[in-house]
Amino acid sequence: AYWAFNMVANFAYSRWDLVGEDVQRRISQTEQRFFKEVVDADTEATKRLAAGQAPSVVGKYLSDYSIATADALVDNWVDLFPELFVTYRDYLVCPPQPTPPAPPDRPGPPYCRSQGYSDSWYAKLVEETGDKYLVPTGDQKMQRLSLNKLRTASAGMSLDIVAEVAKAEAKASKVAPRLLRA
Repeated sequence: AYWAFNMVANFAYSRWDLVGEDVQRRISQTEQRFFKEVVDADTEATKRLAAGQAPSVVGKYLSDYSIATADALVDNWVDLFPELFVTYRDYLVCPPQPTPPAPPDRPGPPYCRSQGYSDSWYAKLVEETGDKYLVPTGDQKMQRLSLNKLRTASAGMSLDIVAEVAKAEAKASKVAPRLLRA
């Protein structure tokens, strides 16, 4: 069981701002389900004891419930890791695709959106690199070349990702947002 929980935890550590909400939701849903199931199991055990069932049989019922619940929890967490891994990859968020209407159909390509970096990261980049990545603002030809380079480097990416890359370049190089419309 340790490795199942540890895989999720280690994946989530560096991406908590993206992954945390899903992990917390899964924990909360699991806890709520367990709270209800334990009350139901205790009620059932009390009924069995009141009906004269031997304490050892009721104890086995409760032990079986506990083992099955623990096994299901581990299985659930093993399933959570690939779910998170596929949804939150390369700092993109790619929600699951809807199930195709017919079994032989395959889902289309995922729609992914880039999360970019925080404003503090962009400020640190500018602070540490100075004008190394600064795109000249007065030279229209250089602006067009920079934008073409961005488009070429972003070939095959969704438009949202290209826009996010352009925003990142604009923030990092202190370029006016008008470049994004070119």
